[in-house]
Amino acid sequence: MNGQKFIAATMNPDLAEKAVGLLREVDIQPTKQRVAILYALLSRPNYHPYAEVLEMDVNQSLVHVGTTTIYLSLRALVEAGLVESFVDRVGKIRYGLALKPHINQECYTCGIIEDAPMPSLPAISQWKGTRAHILVRGLCPTCAKIFSDEQVHKPIPAQYLELQP
Repeated sequence: MNGQKFIAATMNPDLAEKAVGLLREVDIQPTKQRVAILYALLSRPNYHPYAEVLEMDVNQSLVHVGTTTIYLSLRALVEAGLVESFVDRVGKIRYGLALKPHINQECYTCGIIEDAPMPSLPAISQWKGTRAHILVRGLCPTCAKIFSDEQVHKPIPAQYLELQP
């Protein structure tokens, strides 16, 4: 692929080449900054950082990337379908890889987010789609040993579940 000019010395060459290739597949011009951002996401399984955390990670170990470049690159990666964004339990936007269909699972108490395989779902409409995002909130196995679901997730009062005229 000859993406060497985009690859920082601290990167695993195979993973960095994968980042360059993915960018080219979706017609995004590889730059050192874009490769570094995608590389950071590729190099850690179940990595769902805030943009600010991703910026710190990339700047500490790979290349310097400014805040504006982080946000513009993440937007382009989301629009291209390489990265997904979602709002976590505290209302902040998280980012993660979207290279294969999966479910994000977020723990109510500790906030850990893990990817799980996408189950086979029956067709629910006549829509043709290429993307779906499913976020499941519950208790991770560790927190489930400590807390009951009732302690963490209060049921919604019935009057709020009914449609009001």
